[in-house]
Amino acid sequence: MTLDNIFVDFEHFRLSLSDKDKFKLDKEFNFLERLVKFLTRKVEAKFKVKKGMTVSPSSLRPFVYGILKRFKESERYDFSNYSYLDHFEFAAQRIFARYETKKEREGVQLNNFHFYNKVSIIRFNRDSFKFSWQEIEFLKSKIKGRIRPKNKNFRNFRYLYVERRNNQYYLFGQTYKEKSNEVKEKIEASIVISDFSTIKIYDSNNNFTTYNINLSRESYNVDRLSKIITYHNQTLKNNGGIISNNIVRLEKKIDDIYEKLRLKIRAKYTQVIIGIVQKYDYISIEKPANLNFSSKYSSSKVIESYLINEFYKSLKHYGEKYRCKIIYVDLGYSIKKICHKCGSFIFKDNGQAIVHCECGAAFDEDLNAAMNLLSYLINKCGLKNRLLFKEENILQLSLFG
Repeated sequence: MTLDNIFVDFEHFRLSLSDKDKFKLDKEFNFLERLVKFLTRKVEAKFKVKKGMTVSPSSLRPFVYGILKRFKESERYDFSNYSYLDHFEFAAQRIFARYETKKEREGVQLNNFHFYNKVSIIRFNRDSFKFSWQEIEFLKSKIKGRIRPKNKNFRNFRYLYVERRNNQYYLFGQTYKEKSNEVKEKIEASIVISDFSTIKIYDSNNNFTTYNINLSRESYNVDRLSKIITYHNQTLKNNGGIISNNIVRLEKKIDDIYEKLRLKIRAKYTQVIIGIVQKYDYISIEKPANLNFSSKYSSSKVIESYLINEFYKSLKHYGEKYRCKIIYVDLGYSIKKICHKCGSFIFKDNGQAIVHCECGAAFDEDLNAAMNLLSYLINKCGLKNRLLFKEENILQLSLFG
């Protein structure tokens, strides 16, 4: 097992705590936040730098570790109720990732993970917690909680990250896994997200596959969320823009419903994505909109467009894990408007899935887009010499040349 053949993986759990244990865990979060702010002030005063500027590791690391060593040895502070050794190490990693000229491997990886947030996550080392199939105990701070889903495999995690989001707590157990050495068949594919629950894939063997994901329950919750947002906006308008306690409760409810939806939908998308990235070594897809959820708009279609971004996030994560190269296509206009036969623009105004081009071609709109995406992939990645298409599709290779 070589270092290049190892990747970092995370298993996700929901953490349920009593009010007493929540208070203890919040103390851990507050301690780490104060420590990071303190180190940041010291570094900026010493080296006269601001965020975004860099410092040589040979100067920065001895300075930061020196400060932390004085904290650990000081009798002025009582750290007996904190997992402070873990927090000192984690705070140092954050400072190094922020200011060093050459970032450490761990810092770079950590910032790339989807759950990472500078003020809402703490880390525990392996000897700081005890994990069973349905419970976890943080030994130093004496915090106990229940986890979902149950950890049936009794995994031994190197680190455990705890995230606080909307007054809820989530666990991410960090493990190391070995990448598969199986040689993939040289097949390229393109992905078209037809709608919220339909994913279509066209590959270089001329197979057009449709994945219909069962999101009926999630669609119901999207409609429910849309109605709550409409009621929230109307209530706020009736209050003359004044944020009352009722408005605050509605906003919290909206955030909670959306967060639960996001996690469930991402889990269902992931089941499809893993099979895709294991099969193909190149994939093209239109660039995501990168929308951030906002309760200003209440349409179900708009909410679904926010949630579709979870497909892109999961595709990026597992694409890196399984060595599948993802090509994002951004032409400034929808690729569905280009005829894959002649390259001319198509103006669709009849609302039908079958479109007609002036060259005489008639085809499914999503299939046309998938062929264009695959043509873009072949040209931009220099894959023409792999004889990807049958002879009748050879004209498509010249579209984006």
